[in-house]
Amino acid sequence: MFGTEMLQGMGGGMPQMPAAPAEESKDIVNINELIDTTKSECQNLDSETPLANAFTDTETSVLKSDCDEQLLFNLYFQSAVKIHHLVIRAPELAAAPLNLKTYINKCPMSFDDVEAIDPVEALEIQEGELQGDIILNFVKYQNVSNLTIFIEDNRDGGDVTQLCKLEIHGSPLLQSDMKNLKKVGCS
Repeated sequence: MFGTEMLQGMGGGMPQMPAAPAEESKDIVNINELIDTTKSECQNLDSETPLANAFTDTETSVLKSDCDEQLLFNLYFQSAVKIHHLVIRAPELAAAPLNLKTYINKCPMSFDDVEAIDPVEALEIQEGELQGDIILNFVKYQNVSNLTIFIEDNRDGGDVTQLCKLEIHGSPLLQSDMKNLKKVGCS
């Protein structure tokens, strides 16, 4: 009498099943297409170089900082993602980012915020990483709705930091469609 009969006799029903967890994609891919460009922004951006220039792969579409070398990206995703690594390219090595900090799920952030809050990671980008991937500590980026990237300075210490490519690689977290789940238990 410890089964369904006992629960029904006590006025209870079957315990509710917990919500289905998000499924994850196993492939690490460029997830830039999941960035919500209507919400995302870059602070200290030269007015003649739009944010979209960072998401291209040509040296003619450049994103530049305005009044100093710092850039602050507040990027929102359309759905939660896992992030594995970044790809950053610059048209000139001297103006390429050197030190960057990442923050997750804290958008929107300002320059004051990045000075006051500890980053998820603080990285010095090596010259070879500007030709390859900037590997992140993957376990820290498991459920990211928004990502802030603070570029603190550039390689030569000049007033302008330049990018011609910013790619975020990872995998989307796919939400289960609750409508397709079947009811379990006794009626």
